[in-house]
Amino acid sequence: MNKLKVILFSLFLSLTMNINAQIDAATALIAMEELDVTVENAMNSLGLIAENAVGDSGNVILSALSRLREDIKSTIGETDRLLRGNQQLLFDNLTTEVDNFSEIAENSIVDVDAIATRVTSAVNDFFGKKREPRILTYKTPTYTVGSNNSYVFNVIGEDFDRSYEYYLEVNGEKKKIDQVSQNKMKIIIPVETMNKISHDSIRFIKAKFVFKYKKGWVFKKKTEKPFEFVIPCVPEKIGTAVAYYEQKTPKIEYFPFKNYTAHKTSGGSNWRGKKKTGKAGINILPTQGRYIDPTSVKVTSWKKRYGGGYTINTITEQYIRGSIYCKGQNKPYGGGGSSTLKLTYREFKTEYPLTKSQTESVRLDADNLSVIELPDPIDGNRPNLNYVKVLTFDGREHIITTSNPSPYFKLSQNALTDDLELKFKL
Repeated sequence: MNKLKVILFSLFLSLTMNINAQIDAATALIAMEELDVTVENAMNSLGLIAENAVGDSGNVILSALSRLREDIKSTIGETDRLLRGNQQLLFDNLTTEVDNFSEIAENSIVDVDAIATRVTSAVNDFFGKKREPRILTYKTPTYTVGSNNSYVFNVIGEDFDRSYEYYLEVNGEKKKIDQVSQNKMKIIIPVETMNKISHDSIRFIKAKFVFKYKKGWVFKKKTEKPFEFVIPCVPEKIGTAVAYYEQKTPKIEYFPFKNYTAHKTSGGSNWRGKKKTGKAGINILPTQGRYIDPTSVKVTSWKKRYGGGYTINTITEQYIRGSIYCKGQNKPYGGGGSSTLKLTYREFKTEYPLTKSQTESVRLDADNLSVIELPDPIDGNRPNLNYVKVLTFDGREHIITTSNPSPYFKLSQNALTDDLELKFKL
C-alpha cells in the first residue's frame, strides 16, 4: 500500500503542476497492478471474508481494473502514451473506490454495496453502449477449504451471448461454462477442482473469465476479453475460542478443635441393694453461625464407676446428639455411680467468593457449531459469563459477549445448561 501511495502521489503531483496533464499510460498500468494487490490484501481478512457482499464488491473492482487495463493496452502509443480522458476518469474513480474498500479491513464503517454500485456505474459510463461482453456484478459465496464440495456462483452482466467462445480459467485449468444467457452466467466448479485447493493459508483463489467475440460491423475483428476475479476462501479451522467466566465457589475455613465434657452421677443403693440410675442428654450446637465438621468428632475419654454407658445417636453439620448414663453399686447401701465422657470436634464456615476462571480452548470451524461447556452450578451458584475470546486464522483477537454481538460470530447461551454455542457467520 505504501508503494501505491508513492506512485499515486507522483501522479497527483504532476496533475497539480499542469491541470490539463494526463497520466502516463505505462505508469498507470504499474499503479493498477498495485491496486490489484491492495484489493486482494484487503480481502485477505476475516471481516471481509465473513461478508459475501465484500467478496462480490472486491471482484467488481478487480474486474473493472482488468477491463481498464486491457483497454489501456489496446490504445497505448496512440496518444503519446497518455491515458485518454475517459480512461483517466475511470482510473481516478477506481483509485478512490480501492481506498474506500481498504478501509473495511481496518474496521472502518464503509457501505460496501455502495462501492460496487459506484464501480458498476463508472464502468457503464466508460464503455457507453458498446455491445461487447461486460461483467457488472458477482455473487461469489465464501468457499471453505477442504469442505469437499463443488462451488456454485452467479455472474450478472451484458452481452454474454455475443461470444463465440467463452470459458472459465481457475488454477490454470479451463472449465466449460454450462449456463449462459444474454445477461447471466451460472458457474459450477466441480469438486475435483476445488479439492485441489487444500492449504489452510489460501484466502482466495485467482480465476478469470475469457470471452472471445467478433468486434466491428464490417471486418468482424476477433477480440478476446479477460475478466479476472477471486473466490474468497476460509480454512476449515477458523480459530480457537476460550470462555472467561466468574462463579461463586466454596471456600471452607476450619476453626480450632473444641473440647466437650458430659458428666453424670447417681445416688447409692438402698438397704435392699436397689441400684439408682442417672441419665443426661448430649446436645452440641455450633456457634456463631458455623457448622460442625462430622468427620472431626472423636471420643477422647470415657470413664465410669460401677456401671453406665453412652450413645451418640446423630452427628450432622447442624448438631451432635446423644446421651450418657450411670448406675450405683449393686449391693445394699452400695456406693453411687458416675460416668464421664469427653469428646472433641471442630467447627467450620463456608464462604462463596467470586472466582474468575476460564474454559479449555475449543476449536472453531467454519461450517460447524462449536459448544463451549461451562461448569455446573455449585451449591446453586451458576457460572456468569464475562466474555469469549476468539483467536482467528488471520492473527486477530475478537472479544465477544452475548450482549455485544460480533459482526463475524454468533454467540448464544443455553438457559438450562449455561453452555455456550458459538458459530462463524459464513
